[in-house]
Amino acid sequence: MGLTSRLLLAAVILFSAGNLYAQNQLTIQLSDNQPAGLTTDGTANQTVMRFMVFADGSDVTIREMFFDIVLGGALASGDVTTATLYEDTNGDGGFDPGEEITPGTLNQAVAADSVMFDLDDEDIATADTRNWVVAVTFAGAAADVGGTIETTLPADGVVVTTPTMTEIFGLPISTFVAVSGSIDSLVIVVQPTDTQEDESITPAVVVELRDMNDNVVLGQSIEIAATIQSGPSGAVLYGSTTTNVNPGTGRATFFDLRLDRPGAPYVLRFSAGSVTEDSAIFEVTQAPGLPKHKSGGGCTAEYSDNMLPALALLIPALVLVTWAARRYRR
Repeated sequence: MGLTSRLLLAAVILFSAGNLYAQNQLTIQLSDNQPAGLTTDGTANQTVMRFMVFADGSDVTIREMFFDIVLGGALASGDVTTATLYEDTNGDGGFDPGEEITPGTLNQAVAADSVMFDLDDEDIATADTRNWVVAVTFAGAAADVGGTIETTLPADGVVVTTPTMTEIFGLPISTFVAVSGSIDSLVIVVQPTDTQEDESITPAVVVELRDMNDNVVLGQSIEIAATIQSGPSGAVLYGSTTTNVNPGTGRATFFDLRLDRPGAPYVLRFSAGSVTEDSAIFEVTQAPGLPKHKSGGGCTAEYSDNMLPALALLIPALVLVTWAARRYRR
């Protein structure tokens, strides 16, 4: 065989080998929407990691997955009892019965900061993307304890049926999530300040969720309501008087709260279910050019200084009308 023929054959063999290798490729990567925070309030199967799995070239079969689960802060090894690997098939962001991938991925024991999921030879079809989630359940003894949880799928954490023919890309992957206790209190981190009637309170009032150890509670999107706790009779609070907590910050921001009646002292109350917090006192002053309010509603006969020029023009007109009317009667 000539030199040209041998080089051509070698190129064909290398090209074929490259194609054969690419036909058995598995890629794993974190999803964009990772959890903001967890609570040790007894809720089962709370999400700690979301990731995507997809095969390139041909089907790949996964036998097992191993995850490291490390706790920090006041949480310790043993405070997470079980973990579940599932596919969020209905897209609601949480675990529902039947979403576990196999029986071996439901409520598996976490021991020595690690958990193994038996996938029973789960096939990942070529060009198919699977969205999988890891969720954990905290021990009852960890109730209202705060800390952190780090979840890692290490480089050797995936076992496939044909390891010599499959390359796994993207590992390791890891998430780091804050953990708090259940909601125990509200803290007004930006208090309402003095304002004018019918003007938005500036800066916007900000309310934060805290647990019994004063940790910020993340991962919750509950509604907080604002009401008038004390103030002038008949006063009305306007604007977005209810707003949802940002799960990433544990805070709710009230951008356009307004009061329709001047007076002092005002106090606002913020409520999240049975948990409440009252604001510091503040004052609402009368807007220039508007009539003063009675405490029971309506307006008094008092006028602002801005109305005096109008009165100065009105009085001579009334005198002229009165003089003309008398002359007409004669």
